[in-house]
Amino acid sequence: RNQTLMIMMLMLPMWINLLIRTYSLKILLESNGVINTLLGAIGIEPVQMLGTDFVDMTMKHLADKERADNGIWHPEVNYYGGNGAQKISKIFNWMGYKIPYPDKGIESTMEVIMLDATPGATVDVYNPWRALSDFVKNKIQYCSEEEAKALMDRIYAWAPAAIRKSAEKIRLFKQADGALSYSLKGCCPTKCGSPCGSPTAKEGDVNGTSCGSSALIQSIYLALGLTEYTVPVYSDEDMKRFISIVEKRENDYLATLK
Repeated sequence: RNQTLMIMMLMLPMWINLLIRTYSLKILLESNGVINTLLGAIGIEPVQMLGTDFVDMTMKHLADKERADNGIWHPEVNYYGGNGAQKISKIFNWMGYKIPYPDKGIESTMEVIMLDATPGATVDVYNPWRALSDFVKNKIQYCSEEEAKALMDRIYAWAPAAIRKSAEKIRLFKQADGALSYSLKGCCPTKCGSPCGSPTAKEGDVNGTSCGSSALIQSIYLALGLTEYTVPVYSDEDMKRFISIVEKRENDYLATLK
């Protein structure tokens, strides 16, 4: 229970941000939303955007933009391309559409994970694993059992070296307090406007720590098909230490007000 609470505390700022963006799009696109209201004001009939036609149009656009040569949405197989693939590949699974070039996407994300180049942020390590899990999920959904087994056998053989490579990279972000910073420059105080760290402290931040620990490990599990088995990232002792640090800082702050 404590482990779940701790992970929720770490991930909540990012979930809230996603919820706000999603609800904002709904307000813009619904039948009586902002866009149709503006169209009506200039004499144009309302357009049905939140429905099958709009979804099909959007998914066709994303499918057309996927590159046939590397299976991602960027000309180069690098961290930037891996980050973009993570943002887009999941949409196909959410909406129930087939990715046109899943095999190429799998090859490219595996290549990004094994890059020797120094990552600039923890998401450069996390995002390719998440994209890989989405490509694998989509591929297996539409292929034969024999193809699925061959794919997973290949990933299992590759995974040990890939996990070691990711662990080596993620250690670059470890700070003196034991937490991870989002960037190599140190603590990142905000994420999409949400506070997640101190702007002056030489320490890790919530975003970097979650991306480099629980989120990364979960994505590795998903890529390996281990959906019913997880190893706890945090122990009860971690939770107690976390609470004690928060309480001490609160007491220190209150002492300055006296």
